[in-house]
Amino acid sequence: MRTESEQRQWVTAVIDAWPYTLDEIEHAVYSALNIAQKVTIVVPDLLAPYGPEDFSELPGEVLRLPFWGTFTTMRNQALARVNTPWALLLHGNEEFQARDAGRLLSALEPESPGIYRLIVATGAAGQILAEPVRLVPVMPQIRFSGRIWPQITGSLIEYGFPIRSLQAHVYRLENRVSTLEATRRLRAELVRLEEFEPRQWRANLALAVLSWAEHRYQEVVQRLARVPRGASIDGIRIAGGIGVLASLEQGQPEAALRQSRKLLERHPDWAELWSLTGQAEMALQRWDRAMIAFAQALTLREVDLPHMEPGYATSKARLRYAEAELAEGRLRTGLARLMNLIEDYPGYRAAWQTVLAHLRGANVEEVFSTMATVIAPSKIRQFFSLLNKPSDDERPLKEWLETRQFPY
Repeated sequence: MRTESEQRQWVTAVIDAWPYTLDEIEHAVYSALNIAQKVTIVVPDLLAPYGPEDFSELPGEVLRLPFWGTFTTMRNQALARVNTPWALLLHGNEEFQARDAGRLLSALEPESPGIYRLIVATGAAGQILAEPVRLVPVMPQIRFSGRIWPQITGSLIEYGFPIRSLQAHVYRLENRVSTLEATRRLRAELVRLEEFEPRQWRANLALAVLSWAEHRYQEVVQRLARVPRGASIDGIRIAGGIGVLASLEQGQPEAALRQSRKLLERHPDWAELWSLTGQAEMALQRWDRAMIAFAQALTLREVDLPHMEPGYATSKARLRYAEAELAEGRLRTGLARLMNLIEDYPGYRAAWQTVLAHLRGANVEEVFSTMATVIAPSKIRQFFSLLNKPSDDERPLKEWLETRQFPY
């Protein structure tokens, strides 16, 4: 039986520093030590002036990351640096309640990881605000999605792990701020930074990313035009990629293709450009060319970028490759590729849905048998057991599985 001290060694607390005060962050850090042996304070360099010296007396590591308009990328980058089995996620104005430490620690199961929702409350009466995901296992598949704010919806996390609720409380020092209000505050801060230093091209580029996230494409174009030629390589990479993506999302695949090809002439080793090129070719129904582009993306290293969802050079590229094969009429190889993808990423709902769409018309036993030739039956059962709102294609198999007992 492990002691609580030993269990705390499994947990790192990851605390967001913006837009919170030093006093608030200090309280968050010390409260986190009730559950975590290590604390990482994540500072967005463009927004928060804090440096290591500001936290020199606190028992935590300061991780200062470049901010490009979205907190999702920063969350994923911070988690990638955690070297314990679990991560506790806190805002800088939140405190983990010490009385619940034992309950939370006893729930940790390294051999059977799950995702945990904690109770977030505020005010003297402890008004419950929400039960967000705040405790996650540290694994390569744990990558958040979301254009601005981290979320599990639409990510590999959503159906890849059981999501459980714990009677463990986090106390927030202020009333709940809606996502819309938080986004407005973020925009106002970036505009202030840009006005304070007109040559601050990074604030302008972060606003371009934010505008893309809000589908303000005209503003995206205007802001990208102001990115200087002397911008850093990261800035050039983001500006180029978001320009291509904005064209794609506006239904302009030809323009997107011209942009991506021009960038690829100078940067042929950028995986996101090959992925975006493949998307443009798909939109133009040029399946062979799309497959070539996605295959190239799969050979290159994926980098966290604010405008690209995790998996654009791994899981998502494999999905797109298979979709192109199916569209080209290569049904057998396309389905096999999809099912191998699901075996590797059993929570990838988009891949499941694509398989089911192409098996539509077969009875549920045939669908299950076909899937089970590649996908472990236990993974099939787990995925469908986690679906709360199945689609029309998913519902028959989910209901069939619920009526069956399997010896394996």
